[in-house]
Amino acid sequence: MFKLNLLKSFGFFAVASMAVPFCSAQEATKVLTLDDALKLAKSRNGTVLAATIDVLAARQRVTQAYAGFLPVVTPFYQYNSNRLGFFSGGGYTTSNVNGGTAGVNSNWRVLDSGERNFQFQGAKRATESFEFNSRQILRSTLFAVIQQYYETLRAVELQKVSEEQVDRAALVLRQTEARIEAGDVAKKDKLQAQADFLNAKVQVLASKNRTTNTTATLKSTIGIDAEDQLGTLQKPTSAVDQTSQLGLSTLLRSAMQARPDLSSRRSSIQSLWMTRRLNERRAGFTFSVDLTFDKVFSPTRSESRFLSFLISYPLFDGGRLRSVAKEAALNIQASQQDLLQAERVAKAEIESAYRELLQNAERLDAAKGALEAAEINYAAAVESQRLGAASVVEVSLARVSLVTAQSEAIQATYDYAISNSRLQLVTGRPMPGE
Repeated sequence: MFKLNLLKSFGFFAVASMAVPFCSAQEATKVLTLDDALKLAKSRNGTVLAATIDVLAARQRVTQAYAGFLPVVTPFYQYNSNRLGFFSGGGYTTSNVNGGTAGVNSNWRVLDSGERNFQFQGAKRATESFEFNSRQILRSTLFAVIQQYYETLRAVELQKVSEEQVDRAALVLRQTEARIEAGDVAKKDKLQAQADFLNAKVQVLASKNRTTNTTATLKSTIGIDAEDQLGTLQKPTSAVDQTSQLGLSTLLRSAMQARPDLSSRRSSIQSLWMTRRLNERRAGFTFSVDLTFDKVFSPTRSESRFLSFLISYPLFDGGRLRSVAKEAALNIQASQQDLLQAERVAKAEIESAYRELLQNAERLDAAKGALEAAEINYAAAVESQRLGAASVVEVSLARVSLVTAQSEAIQATYDYAISNSRLQLVTGRPMPGE
């Protein structure tokens, strides 16, 4: 199924690029959903498209290897125009010979000692490795889009929190000035209110810078040009994949077979085995049976058939062929060790992502409770100051607590969503948009 989708992604990426909506400079208010962003990445991201092309190139190598089992038929036509001049007793004489030759030549290796099959099987396994690798690149890119989409949403929401703090700080400053005019508080209390207001404005500028950076990164990944607008991002629904409910031991077992990057390494090792067997065969006795047929249609009709049987053994070549075979065996051993270490790293990634998701779930619940308490506390502090029952310092502390709670709630929400997608990635389970 993936192979078919892979070819479709490449074959129709130009059409998809036009069909998937994104914001031009004239459509700055257009909504860009997460699904839209994922589709754009599949059709526009250069790394994904390059991996797809690599698969297509690998399949051509399979075709080339398979062609070795088939006869080669080559029709030909050759035209010659010759002029010969020579001196004789009677003077200088010339002669012209003009004419064409047409025919067909065919060659077929009927049988060999297995070299063609080793090459063909090796090409097939190498292609499988490219296909798995291409899928891994697609999955990693989709995760990058999801992460960057959430990071951009996070930055936008944190910017809104910062902008709200400016309004809150301005309210506290106005109320403080009113209390000073009424003689309820000392004039020095205005300094704290002014400092809070100015600090809030600084935080807005920092938040805007973070939003700009995350937006630019997301545009680059999904293939939107710098001069085009990203548009308004739509917060996805709170639906969460149930991967974490399978349990860590179950995820570890299934991921070893499901992860495309590990499957790519295994296919690559199988391809190396074919290379080793090919080189070992070439270092020993080899044989081949070849059939050649030639037929000429003009200027005269003729035909010839030739059947040959060849057996050979490299008696002395300085040890080159045997060294090549040993090198192939060592390459297999090195790749097997790489695979073993990659499996260890994969298990560590899965355990880390699994624990992180569970912790982020607890953190999110705690952050929601803290936000609710901070909102109530801040509302009470502001009202108390208005009535003269609370100082500006108390209101400032309540505002800081509210800002912290709002920021933590936003951070926990998106950290949880990102960690959920990360667990899907490292366990090899289907990614959104895949």
